[in-house]
Amino acid sequence: MKLRHLLPLALVFLCSGCGNQVVTFIISAPPPVGSSRSASFTFAASTRVIERFDYVVDDVNFETPLQVSAGPDGTASITLENLSDGEHKISVNARIRRRDEGDHLRTATFAFRTWTVDPNAPPTAAAIDEGFAPAVDVNGAIFATAVQGDGNILIGGIFNTVSGQARNHLARLSSSGVVEGTSTFNSGFGADNAIDCVAVQTDGSILLGGSFKNVNGQPRNRIARLNSNGSLQDLTAFKIGSGVTGAGEPSGSPAPRIKCIAVQADGDAIDSAKLIVHAAAGIKSSRALDGAVAA
Repeated sequence: MKLRHLLPLALVFLCSGCGNQVVTFIISAPPPVGSSRSASFTFAASTRVIERFDYVVDDVNFETPLQVSAGPDGTASITLENLSDGEHKISVNARIRRRDEGDHLRTATFAFRTWTVDPNAPPTAAAIDEGFAPAVDVNGAIFATAVQGDGNILIGGIFNTVSGQARNHLARLSSSGVVEGTSTFNSGFGADNAIDCVAVQTDGSILLGGSFKNVNGQPRNRIARLNSNGSLQDLTAFKIGSGVTGAGEPSGSPAPRIKCIAVQADGDAIDSAKLIVHAAAGIKSSRALDGAVAA
């Protein structure tokens, strides 16, 4: 089996509710079943103070795991090649060096992933939709997109107009790429600063993260949730307290800024879904989110 290390992605994770326990994540992996005999993975953890990741493939050599160094952003990527047919498994855990612990490396939780190489599986490569040619003029930059269940497309970023219509950092396009009017999607005044990430929950609710402090004129520190029509949910429905607050750490670092939000499926009802919040470097998970997050 040949290994090829790839450049790490620029991601840092904070896990709401994880306390001081450092959690290992596998943030990209091959599909559960595929015909490819290579498999690429990206590892991350709930802190970016990572020295390396130890990993084991197919439960071989647990005593002497393979290693890959973490990049400056605390992530690392590998590619496994020349895989045999059948099921495979990878186990990984982060190794953290703490300044107050000398040369001792602390171990994070393990993350696992299984996948199957099946030469008869259909190809997974996606083709470009030549029929999708949105005529959208944005007076800034788009940082995030998400697709709703009906095919409509949410865009977030740092902009004030879309195709000449006032849209503060958030807009919705039809499935064909045309900006929607406020009669069908209305987020009011929008956000007062950049929206860096957008996610859609299974009930249609829309999660926003970024550097904003207000959404539709209401205080929402860097995280908010909308109804599917763009209206802002109140804090009795989305219990985030004062949101993500505080100065950057270490001192002098940028203020908190949520760069990624995802809904983690845990098999329970939608009201017990968990949020994984990825924020700028240096923000401690224990102080990042004030309040209980309700799905």
